[in-house]
Amino acid sequence: MDRVKLPKVDNARDRFLTADEAQTLLAAVKKRSQLWHDVSLISLNTGMRLSEILGLRPQDVDLKNSVLHLEGKTGRRSIPVNDLVHETLERVVAGKNGLEFLFPSKKGTQLGSDSATNSFARAVADAGLNPPNVDRRHKVVFHTLRHTYCSWLAMEGVPLYVIGEMVGHSSPDMTKRYSHLCPDKKSQTVALVQGIFSKGQATETVKRVIPRHKKI
Repeated sequence: MDRVKLPKVDNARDRFLTADEAQTLLAAVKKRSQLWHDVSLISLNTGMRLSEILGLRPQDVDLKNSVLHLEGKTGRRSIPVNDLVHETLERVVAGKNGLEFLFPSKKGTQLGSDSATNSFARAVADAGLNPPNVDRRHKVVFHTLRHTYCSWLAMEGVPLYVIGEMVGHSSPDMTKRYSHLCPDKKSQTVALVQGIFSKGQATETVKRVIPRHKKI
């Protein structure tokens, strides 16, 4: 009997937060845990994976140059950080030696990614971001913060290949999912070429109207 191929189910999460939702969520997380607030803020502002943040040590933090150095799924990469993340890292790093985790468990060991599930889920519930019976693709989970970061960059016109490099995507196909959020580059390109062409015409007009002085 021939096997019947079932259609692939699209399980990709497509929910990202608005700026107001992000602020509401961060406030809800902070009420429950300063540690998880810091972790959430870093993810939202860098697009880092939860496992990457939980694996951070002071030696990975370059406060002087506002850069994080880490080993991710796609190899070692450097991540520039904004002022919000810099201030958070400066506070967290203070008093720690180079081998300690920045966000350790109570025993000082590395927290597991599953530890975020309950803490973060409670904060999401407090913020009212997951309606009853919400489709899993639209459900707000910790990974939504990374997805939000990528979505915001795409909407601001950051090239997809730059976004992919920033967050450590393993292939360009992973970043292409954000292409629908990008500004209409085709229209912008047409206008750009027209502008260049118009400048050229203007230059030629000036040359004709104002002839060069003849040498005497």
